[in-house]
Formats: sequence, C-alpha cells, structure tokens
Amino acid sequence: MSRRNNAILITTIILAIGVVYLVVQSQQSSEQRLSNQPHTKNNQANSETGNSESESELIPISDEEPTIITSDIDTSEWKTYRNEELGFELKYPADWYRDQKGYHFSPRPLAPNNDYGIYINSHENSNNLNYAAAINSIIKTWKYKPSELNRVILGDIEMLQSGVLTFFVNNKHIILVNFIPAGEIPLDVYNAFLLTFKFIE
Repeated sequence: MSRRNNAILITTIILAIGVVYLVVQSQQSSEQRLSNQPHTKNNQANSETGNSESESELIPISDEEPTIITSDIDTSEWKTYRNEELGFELKYPADWYRDQKGYHFSPRPLAPNNDYGIYINSHENSNNLNYAAAINSIIKTWKYKPSELNRVILGDIEMLQSGVLTFFVNNKHIILVNFIPAGEIPLDVYNAFLLTFKFIE
C-alpha cells in the first residue's frame, strides 16, 4: 500500500473518531440539559399548589364535614400572651402557669416529663407556602405521619388539625398549638384558648 493510501486511511480513521466523539458529547450535553429541567408533572403541581410538593405527597384531608370549634368560656379575665418575634398573641387562664419563653401553658408548674398542658411550637414559613403546603412541610419531618388531617372551623375560618394539634399559618410563620394530654384539661378550655389566637402585624 502506497504512502498516499496510508495517509488517506489514517486521516479517515482520525476523522471518524472525531465524528464519534462529537456525537457522544452532543448526546451527553442534551441529556444533561433534560436532567436539569423540572418534571412536567411537578411543574403542574407547583403552579396549582404554590409549593414544591406533588399532590401524591400531601397528607390527605378528611372529607368529613368540618368540626365547628366553639366554647362558652368567658376569656375576658384571661391573661394575654403576646409574642412580637413570632407575630401572634393569645389568651390563657389567669391562674395558669406559663414558661418564660411562652411555649408551655398549664394549670400547674411545668412537669418534669413535659406531659401536661398546652404547647406552642413554631417554624419559619421561609418559602411563603400556602396553608396546606406549609403544614405538609412540617409533617414530612415527623417520624409519625398522620393518615389524614381533620377540618375544623375556628371562628369563621376553616383550618386543619392532626388530632388536637392545630396549625396556624401566615406568610412568615407556622405555629403549632398542641394539647397534651386531652384528658387533664377540658376540651372546652383548649377550644377557648384556640379561639383567642391571632396573628399580629
């Protein structure tokens, strides 16, 4: 085989290798762009719910009629607790104990095992999630996840509870109010407590 033919063969092989390399690089680049795109199903869920949770990941909400939370207890003589940092206030019975941070309210001093009273817990709503999405963002961190959330009417607003854990949400904070245990404080007192809760500016 002449030198000229050898040169043509070598050039052809080099060109073929170059073409294969370019095709492979192009495919990898295309796959990378696709992998960086959000899934269409999630996009649709995001636009409808205003959050990053798909509908299948949300804790279902009971289809039972909402429970109307009422109380005949007069709260006008109750003490007012106001939390400027978290932006809410509520009332509690004047003869109850409250811890300094305002996270525990009880008819008796804080028990060593923390198993008695009404407890406040808070989380930032840093992504400005809507009500249901904000609740789910908290629940997904729990070891125990409720099978569904119950609807309640508090004042004139429909809200959600998990057992006797009630969720208050605004564009800055998620406030959880929990009743532990239900048997030692009358439910009517807890309901009156919930009815005094309000976010402040």
